[in-house]
Amino acid sequence: MTQSTTNNSYTDARMNLNEVCNWLTCYGHKELSQVLSDSFKYHTFTKDGYIRKDVIKDIITAAFGADGFRILCCDVATILNTVPAYEAHVD
Repeated sequence: MTQSTTNNSYTDARMNLNEVCNWLTCYGHKELSQVLSDSFKYHTFTKDGYIRKDVIKDIITAAFGADGFRILCCDVATILNTVPAYEAHVD
C-alpha cells in the first residue's frame, strides 16, 4: 500500500484473480494459472475475488520479467480503492 499525500489515505490496488488466471491460460501457462487459483482463491490477499496487485506483480515479474507484467496490466483491469488512514491496516 502506498500513502497518498493529497488526502492522507491509502490506496488498495487489486486485480481480478479469475481474469489473471484466464490470461495465464490464454498464454499457455495453465499450470501456473491453476497454482495461483488454488493458492489465492481463499487467501487473505484476495478479497471478493480480487487479489492485491503487488502480490501478482511479484509472481508475474519473477516468472516472465517486467515486460510480462506490463502485458498483463494491459489485458487485465486494475481496480483502485481509497482507504482512509484511520481504517488502513496491513493484510
